[in-house]
Amino acid sequence: HMEALGIVGFPAEMSVYASVLKQGGLHTYDEKTQTWRLTLPEKEEDRLNLRPCFELMEQEIFNSKAERVELTALFQKMSDRPYGIPEGLHPLLFTIFWYLHRKDLFLYRENSFLPAPSLPHFELLQRRPKLFSVSGIRIAGARRQLINKLAMMLDVEPDTVTVTKQMFVRMFSLPVITQRTNKLENQSALKMRRTFMLAQEPEKLMFVDLPLALGSTPFTDVGLAPSLVETYVQRLKACLDIFEGFAPKQEENCRAILLEACGLEATEKGWKELIDISSKLTPRIKDEEFSPFLANVVRKDGTSSTQQVLSFVGKKAFEQWSDAEIDRFPELAKNIGEKFRYY
Repeated sequence: HMEALGIVGFPAEMSVYASVLKQGGLHTYDEKTQTWRLTLPEKEEDRLNLRPCFELMEQEIFNSKAERVELTALFQKMSDRPYGIPEGLHPLLFTIFWYLHRKDLFLYRENSFLPAPSLPHFELLQRRPKLFSVSGIRIAGARRQLINKLAMMLDVEPDTVTVTKQMFVRMFSLPVITQRTNKLENQSALKMRRTFMLAQEPEKLMFVDLPLALGSTPFTDVGLAPSLVETYVQRLKACLDIFEGFAPKQEENCRAILLEACGLEATEKGWKELIDISSKLTPRIKDEEFSPFLANVVRKDGTSSTQQVLSFVGKKAFEQWSDAEIDRFPELAKNIGEKFRYY
């Protein structure tokens, strides 16, 4: 942070900063770190009596049921006695509260989770708070152990929002072939994927919905045994490994099917033979259906891509395949193989 939050001159923002943030002890200079920081003032330094308002937000947002709170309802309570906070300050004070607790808060716009709220979101929140809601989760005990272990596994910071966000990134960055398939043999993996696809409350996802999907105990009790945490994390990791290995496994299987259809070994040696033979056939074969196959096996730059070849044979980009393309592939490979062996 910078002094006066970087506000230069005397615009309208400066008067708000001086009268609320500075006077209220919300933006102070830390002598030890020699930096400016947002903070909640100590009682003896709470010149504007803002602590009760922040305690209200903490009580409402970090409720025991982790239920979402509409900002309009929260702001109404801030206006009522005994708080009496002017309406124009509600978004500002909430934004400060969000910043102070950002690692444990989930902000929503029109019921859609915002994994990384930015300045435009808070500008809109100031104008139209009715579009926004928020929830929060305190983590301790088993929940803290769980977040720490998941953070290590995912190589991210050990806080609820960051871990949850990274889990969503991992799941939704999977290729379509993995997101759509019903060929996963592990039922827990199918349940985990379905839970993610239907998730509407990320704040409950890691501690309630996913544990239930994986046959574990919901982490609503901070006193759960550490062994339950370890078991749950192992199950979750096993499912992630299944997801991330599905597309490569299908690629390997379909390559083997194609090589065998061409009368070649389903090995790396067989693939090299396919490339070598295709490069020799390309100059002399003029076949409307078969020549494009050869061109995909040996590209103009002399390289070869398994996925490109499978995409051509399957008549659709490999990453976009569904179970229908997987099931249809052996027959399509058989047709190509017959031509390959003929020539």
